[in-house]
Amino acid sequence: MAAMTGAQRFALLRCNGRTMALAADEIAEILPLPTLHRPPGAPKVFAGFLNRSGHPLAVIDMPAVFGEESADDLYRHIVRLRGASRIDQALLVDRVVETQASATSFEPIEDEASLNGVFAGTLLIEGAPIPLLDLDRLLLAEEAARIAELSQTIERRTAGLADPAA
Repeated sequence: MAAMTGAQRFALLRCNGRTMALAADEIAEILPLPTLHRPPGAPKVFAGFLNRSGHPLAVIDMPAVFGEESADDLYRHIVRLRGASRIDQALLVDRVVETQASATSFEPIEDEASLNGVFAGTLLIEGAPIPLLDLDRLLLAEEAARIAELSQTIERRTAGLADPAA
């Protein structure tokens, strides 16, 4: 396993009994679960939109990414992601259990060895192996394109509501 500097921090997310890590600098904010609006024809991994001050936030259902059903729990969390390269999106998880974990090592894994190809490798955090999410591998190209299309449609519609002349 490769040594790590310890300067990078990770959030630990729980999803259907599975713990996974996400680089803390990938997270913009952690929100409680509000009502989500899921348009017809959306991909199965898409939980719905959250209205964030008039702008749609696309929420990805993490259990669905793994081919599982979501728990019907009112206390789940939405993890809003940073990143200019992707649409404004978030992850729906059961719980964020830690936001500043440090890892002592990282072992990369091949795509075919990763559960649904979404993990970049394994971190060693407090002696436990924790898979590290790779956000660039989270969605299939078709899923990402459909969610981006839905986001743009909602954005145009809400912009029209804000500007009656549009």
